[in-house]
Amino acid sequence: MATARSKTSCAGSGRSPRARTAPSTSTGTAIFPTRSCTRSGSWWPGPNRSPRDSVNRAFTCCCETKRMTLDALFAHVADRSREAIAVAKADPADGAVMHFVWCNPAFTRLTGFSRSELAGCRASVLAGPDVDQGEHLKIIEKLMNWEYFSVELRNNSKDGRTLWQRMTWAPIQLGDEGGSWWICYIADVSREKSAEQMLNAAPRVPGPAPPQLASVDHIHHGYALFDAGLGLAAANGAFFDALGVDPGAAPVGVAFGALLRTALKADVFAAGEHADSTWIEARVARLRQLAKPYDIAMRDGRVLQIHHGTGPDGLLSLLAIDATEERERQRTLSRSAETAQRSARELEEQNTALREAKELVEKAALTDPLTGLANRRHLSQVLTQRLREMRLRDRPFAALLIDLDRFKLVNDTLGHGAGDELLVHVAQILRAQTRGGDFVARMGGDEFAILTDLTRSAVDVSRMADGILEGASAPFRWRGHAINFGASIGVALATAGMDEPDRIIASADMALYRAKAAGRGRWSFFTEDMHRSALRTQHTATELLRACERDEFVVHYQPQVDARSHALTGVEALVRWNHPQRGILMPDQFLDVADGLGVVKEIDRIVFRHVARDMLDWQARGLDMPKVAVNVSSKRLHDPALVHDISASGVDPARFCIEILESIYLDDTNDVVRWTCDQLSEMGTKIAIDDFGTGHASIQGLLSLAPDILKIDRTFIAPILDEMTKATLAHAIVQIGRCLDIEVIAEGVETLEHARRAAELGCDILQGYAFGRPLDAQALLRHVTGTGAADALSPG
Repeated sequence: MATARSKTSCAGSGRSPRARTAPSTSTGTAIFPTRSCTRSGSWWPGPNRSPRDSVNRAFTCCCETKRMTLDALFAHVADRSREAIAVAKADPADGAVMHFVWCNPAFTRLTGFSRSELAGCRASVLAGPDVDQGEHLKIIEKLMNWEYFSVELRNNSKDGRTLWQRMTWAPIQLGDEGGSWWICYIADVSREKSAEQMLNAAPRVPGPAPPQLASVDHIHHGYALFDAGLGLAAANGAFFDALGVDPGAAPVGVAFGALLRTALKADVFAAGEHADSTWIEARVARLRQLAKPYDIAMRDGRVLQIHHGTGPDGLLSLLAIDATEERERQRTLSRSAETAQRSARELEEQNTALREAKELVEKAALTDPLTGLANRRHLSQVLTQRLREMRLRDRPFAALLIDLDRFKLVNDTLGHGAGDELLVHVAQILRAQTRGGDFVARMGGDEFAILTDLTRSAVDVSRMADGILEGASAPFRWRGHAINFGASIGVALATAGMDEPDRIIASADMALYRAKAAGRGRWSFFTEDMHRSALRTQHTATELLRACERDEFVVHYQPQVDARSHALTGVEALVRWNHPQRGILMPDQFLDVADGLGVVKEIDRIVFRHVARDMLDWQARGLDMPKVAVNVSSKRLHDPALVHDISASGVDPARFCIEILESIYLDDTNDVVRWTCDQLSEMGTKIAIDDFGTGHASIQGLLSLAPDILKIDRTFIAPILDEMTKATLAHAIVQIGRCLDIEVIAEGVETLEHARRAAELGCDILQGYAFGRPLDAQALLRHVTGTGAADALSPG
């Protein structure tokens, strides 16, 4: 439901338009070439027909006969179709570039858009604020690739009503003469989703045994696991056979007592058991207390020997052994010593098999099944043991946390099979770099850990880390592909003050974060400075959450003026944190923490609200602000909700300018970012590249984005009076802007001489202390009106 941005070309001083204009189409006009369809058989989806079959059937009919025009066919659809249907004209080169030209009444009822409102609109108009970003991106990709697809998603109608929709897109290609089209079907599946959620919430029949049970699945004894509340967590088939209970009557979560009552109703217990409610309660108590083994006599003559214990992840285990033969042998022991000895040997064999099975279960519960390394649970146990030994025997050790670089890229490009093989390869590297007494574990995902004794010094640990990095730097070959990856390592030395396993892992994680921040492919030791920094960051994060709730942010504005007339052309909005104790904080003191905390979106919304309020106040006091520039992070450009936030701010989107840092963004565009920029352009919102010249963007990246404004960084403007090289570079940037018909703003204009020189170099707009420092809304109003109601701002 998105459009791809058209490429911008440099030809003379002009550039191609940023957005395509929708074709003029009126309701009822035939939108396909003059082809017709027979009346025999409806081509709309039926109970045994998919929408894709329907579309193929319809257009096959259109090619075969000429009895019925498409105009009449659409009239038939409008009257009789229960499904919401719309037709869009598309660009043959890019399926995501389309405009709606027709829809039936069911479509208007479901979406809330009338035919006149929908005509000429892009498909993005259907995306409400509740649409999941991941689903949105999948839809964009499939439209661009001209794929037939159907998706269920949570969406909103025009009036904001939330509903679940099944949306189907069918591509139609009619050649050069007929053009390219999309048929869009939408069905309201809210009731089905509600029923499905109720079904998913209900207890389910146990599925296949969990991975921990796979190693004992060959044992013929009944085996089951119960949670702390004695609810069934998992069981093998032999367990249900032993109790004579149908697995279908024993969903996950059913209480052990309820299982016994089901068996009691089936009359499977021997009369000698005197099974009743009291008997059942006693058996439940034995499981809860992990009591000694006991027998249950069955009506069919079998004897079950019940064993209790602890299973993986703290679950309670119940083992039901068919002890019929064993009990029979025990009855004959008194009659024959030879028989007794033979029975004892067989019993020992059974006990040995049971012990082996138990060991297999315990090993499976502590082992990563993919790599064969220890898992996180085992790591926690060994860490606790190492800490105890360190306190009692003064045996210091180090913890290394290893995280793979670019692992997600391997999964995304070559698939999870390649990712799994890479993890096995990394496990082999770690085994090769460690010593006999070291402990290696896979913590999950692409994260590993090593515990190693400090027998000599920390130098040994650094050598180990270097060896791991060297092994990870070599390409890994998989099915003809050379996979280049890497690793980053954080190291923490266990000291006497570290008495909790989580503290050691957290310290190594801080060091790992520092290694990744320094450029990846390296290792870093944990220091107390990191710990103090982490505590400060945690404190700042807590205060930031409170600041968002209490709206402690303020917006200051710095004027932007015409380079020749010095008339006010707009302002740049700069967010500040009005901290209750520390006063006004600049963005570099909190935005990094806000980004890690995930509240940048909320801060952006606060800024938009403040800007809307201030612009209304200015307008009421006689100041009509032409434009307000707002900085956004690169992550926000990957968030389609940015377009919605601007639209919902209450300010005309055409008065906004979105500034993007060149150093973090320009050459890193993707389809989602281009779609976001395309939507901003359609609304009239301008796009500016901030700090241009300080990054490493290419001209191709600039052409791909096609911004409206370039802002020359102050490091080029400040020395233009004294350094000819910087002045020449600034002039070159101006020429690039003119070639692409892009406006150029000079930042850091401090004096009248700077202003005069920047204008001579060809800059269009000036910004800097020469025309005003960043001020709050009221101070800015006084500053501007005090210099002639924004007619001209004189350099100060």
